[in-house]
Amino acid sequence: MRSAKQYTSAQFMNTARISGIAFSPDEEKILYTSDASGIRNVYEVCLSDGRHRQLTYSLSEDIQSISYLPNDRCILFSKDLGNLENSILCVLEPTGKEIVITPGAEVQTLVHGWSLDQRSFFASTNERDQRLYDLYKFDALTFKRRLIYKATEKFYFCSISPDEKYVLFAKSDRKADSDIFLYDVSREEMKCLTAHDGDVLNCLAVFNGDATAVYYITNEGSDFRYVKRLDLASGESTCVEKASGDVAWTFFSPDGRRRISFCDDPYTTLRSMKIHDEETGSVFTLSGFDDRSLNCAVVSRSGRHVAFYAEGDRSPGNLFVHDFETRFTTQLTESLNRDVDRQDLVESQIVSFHSFDGLEIPCLLWRPHGTTETGRAPALVWVHGGPGGRLTKGYKGRIQYFVNHGYVVLGVNYRGSYGFGKTFYNADHRKQGREPLWDCVAAKNYLASLGYVDTARVVIIGASFGGYMALAAAAFCENEFAAAVDICGPSNLVSLAKKLPKYWDKKRFYDKIGDPQKDEELLRSISPLFHADKIKRPVMILQGANDPRCPREQSDEMVAAIRRHGGPVEYLVYEDEAHGFRKRKNAIHAYEAILNFLDANLKSNVIQVQSNPMEATVSA
Repeated sequence: MRSAKQYTSAQFMNTARISGIAFSPDEEKILYTSDASGIRNVYEVCLSDGRHRQLTYSLSEDIQSISYLPNDRCILFSKDLGNLENSILCVLEPTGKEIVITPGAEVQTLVHGWSLDQRSFFASTNERDQRLYDLYKFDALTFKRRLIYKATEKFYFCSISPDEKYVLFAKSDRKADSDIFLYDVSREEMKCLTAHDGDVLNCLAVFNGDATAVYYITNEGSDFRYVKRLDLASGESTCVEKASGDVAWTFFSPDGRRRISFCDDPYTTLRSMKIHDEETGSVFTLSGFDDRSLNCAVVSRSGRHVAFYAEGDRSPGNLFVHDFETRFTTQLTESLNRDVDRQDLVESQIVSFHSFDGLEIPCLLWRPHGTTETGRAPALVWVHGGPGGRLTKGYKGRIQYFVNHGYVVLGVNYRGSYGFGKTFYNADHRKQGREPLWDCVAAKNYLASLGYVDTARVVIIGASFGGYMALAAAAFCENEFAAAVDICGPSNLVSLAKKLPKYWDKKRFYDKIGDPQKDEELLRSISPLFHADKIKRPVMILQGANDPRCPREQSDEMVAAIRRHGGPVEYLVYEDEAHGFRKRKNAIHAYEAILNFLDANLKSNVIQVQSNPMEATVSA
């Protein structure tokens, strides 16, 4: 097997992360977001010559691109004040002046699209009440707004009809159950379109071109999600699209000619894009992307172009545009750091194992170049966040960094992960700290079967809820893993549930995890904080000081509890971070520190690049 050149944390993290797509009115440019500057800012690319231009220059707060205004001289963007998961809607004028449209310290604004005449746009905001989202129509020139729907319950916007008479909303009280509602704007009446018995997920509804029908995602009578068409005149619904796995979502092009769907393959974890021609009935996919996932597509107003992102294990997310007339696809960005040779990256393998109760657990396996059956490499059990998320193929600089430095990585899609069917998705209900955790323990047994892994040197690592799982493994399965790494994960589910952000859906959280009033004993039993005396193996905890999801006190208390009982723990606090690592400099430092921690505990005769104190605060 070939050996790979070894790279630094900075070289891997200096790969740009890009998102967001918006065509200019003349369809000659595309607006997008990139963290090429070290934090997210707004950029545009010219389709004719591929030139890129940075439009915003934030040094500390995340900026997210939204749209060009019709005159093509101003842009809409959102700003996260304090990086606390806010989204303040702003306008950038050609002079560089910023106009704040939805002011407030703790406001979230979601822009949904443009009116048919392009003179107004629609947006939801929780300015009035952090728990609810009101829907407004904003004038694109004056930015004056008109209230369309004043929320009394937690409804989520889905679509508005071209004549603006009706709005589609989704409402969910539980993880596995939701419905589509039709709101009559003039009558101010809300009507459920998908009444049903039992748990059925109905979501992501859109009107077709003439608003005679609603297309939506459902799992009614099926383990996987598919597309249904509801005729608004007759009330009859029919299945119009199924796939081998979930149909993630579907939408229509502005001209109504095409319907585009994204389908998740549970066997490859790749996401494909299917383009349905509504005139001919034909369906086609874009060629050349068999090993990559396609995401976040936007069709231009004329219907001629579709822009989208494609991402693979060795190819970070890049922006592409396809011309339906010429049938030619153009790549517009190159995100991978030029210092990194793509051949040195590792393609993950799709593998699975049977857990303690026989349930098949899908995983992704990264094997370092140069490993041999006699080498016995150390390994990481990588646990994704959520709960309810999933780990799929696609570029992950942090994982490639550890693989590049000799660690086998097994990404575990434990029970409760999305994309593997309704039964699997619901299998973690009220079982946190137990069955999903036991899947991660069973992952270690799978690693033992590979022959090239040293199971005495297996570490569990995760971020957010994956961080909780790492702490839970250290407390409840104390002899299974050589060490644990927790990145911004909760340790006390009782206090976490009592202090959820106001904009979170508490009902869904309580239904899935537990109610802090009714189920306090359950939550205490699965909270690592109350079992810190069992932790004997080394633990590393990394935390953002301003984290709104997992407050710093969660990690502070966990560190204090471990030390009080004599357990070994290293602690890093990033003073200018929130949840996770949004700032590149922090990601570079954090993953280098983690590698040093791993090497110090798993490898002998290691020369440390940087000494890590038992506790440190990292300032901006």
